[in-house]
Formats: sequence, C-alpha cells, structure tokens
Amino acid sequence: MAHLYCQVSGQGPALLLLHGLGSSSRDWELQVPSFSEHFTVLAPDLRGHGRSPSAKGRNSIPLMATDVAGLLESNGFSKAAIIGLSMGGMVAMQLALDQPGLVDRLVLVNCSAEVPLDTIRKRIQYWQRRLALSLFGMRGVGILLAPRLFPHPHQADLRRTFKQRWRLNNRRNYRKALEAVVSWSVADRLSEIRCPTLVVSAEHDYLPLALKVALANGIPGARLALVSGSHHGLPVEHPQVFNRLALDFVAAP
Repeated sequence: MAHLYCQVSGQGPALLLLHGLGSSSRDWELQVPSFSEHFTVLAPDLRGHGRSPSAKGRNSIPLMATDVAGLLESNGFSKAAIIGLSMGGMVAMQLALDQPGLVDRLVLVNCSAEVPLDTIRKRIQYWQRRLALSLFGMRGVGILLAPRLFPHPHQADLRRTFKQRWRLNNRRNYRKALEAVVSWSVADRLSEIRCPTLVVSAEHDYLPLALKVALANGIPGARLALVSGSHHGLPVEHPQVFNRLALDFVAAP
C-alpha cells in the first residue's frame, strides 16, 4: 500500500475525489470549495501521480483501490461518498467491489467498466498515446490530449494549464498507469455494486456513450446523466453544472 499525498478540506461526512490518468488532485480545484461546505473532502494524488510516491513494479487499478482504502482508514473514516473521473472512476468501482462497506455512494464521471481495444480506431488511439509518450514524454501526451479535452478556441488557457500539469508526471509512472487502465475490467461484476450510483457522461466525451449506458445498466439502480455541450474534462469545463449535479446526488438523504 502506498501512502498517498492528500488534500483535506472541510468538515462532515467524507467525500473522496479521484482524478483521472496523468492528472492529480489539482484537477478538483473548482470542486473543493463548494463540496467542502458540506463534506470533509479528501482529494489524493493516486499512486504514481502528482505528489504521491512513484509506482514500484507494475501498477494496477486494484492496487490503487487498496491505497485509497488505506487513506480513508488513516483519516478516520469508515465510509465515504466517492466521485471518480475516468481512471478515478475505475478505482472507485474497484473499491466498491473489494471493500463495499467503505463506499456510501458513487459518482462515476466519463468512465466505463473496461476500456477494450476492440476496434482499429481504439487501438490506433492507444498506440498514438504510447508513441507520443515514447518520443516526446509527457509533453507529447499533453499536446495529443489537451485538444480532445478542451477543443474550443476560448479554452486555450485550459489547454495550456493541463499541458503544464501533465508535464509534471513521470513518464514511466504514466505508462504503468495507462497499461493498468487498458488491462482492467469489472464488466462481469457490475451487478455486485450495491451502493447508490450516478453515471455522468459528457455529450462529446471521447469514450463512447454506449460504454456509459452499459455501465449504468449493469449497476443495480444506477442512473445516467448526460451533460450537453461537454467533453472529457467536464468538471473543469462546466464546473457549476457538474458541482450541482454531483452535490445533489451525494448529499441526498
């Protein structure tokens, strides 16, 4: 188990925010002030990301889930609501399966139960990312991905910010996390998740909507919310809309 760097804010029940691949707790800066009015917000840097220790050996989604369980316990919480973006949603699902008693509610944002490389397009996109990483490091990954997250001309500042943040990641750690994502699946175990779950999809996410529909259909009682005009970086792109949607769900009686 890795000891994670974590920002803790506010008071009340625990709300855990799990970032996506190649990112860090900084990605939640537009959520923490609002959420911490109602919760004790824990925003960690996952294993091999940000200010947390580098991943030794292979990384995996189950390992990251174990780290997160230890984080909750070390901060004195026996249960938490969890909001996970992309890879962070995968970690949240894994935790809900491995230690269901720790998870009160789930908000799964722009993620799926697996990322199968089952089409030529998906395989090309995966190897584009691996090639950019190999040739140009994290700078190349930022150049490749930023326009997919924030494609509009008025989002130039967001693209610049995220390119800078990705460059702070270690190339080797990013590759390990990427391999962890594409080798992971809980598609055949979704019916075991019993906590209230909200699946949130951006209208123009690069992960197909069909994967989110399958996720929501597979988890008993889960519902799907589609946010129009948004992309993969939804919480940063449309923070007010996202914050209200997420808070209404995690704070519901």
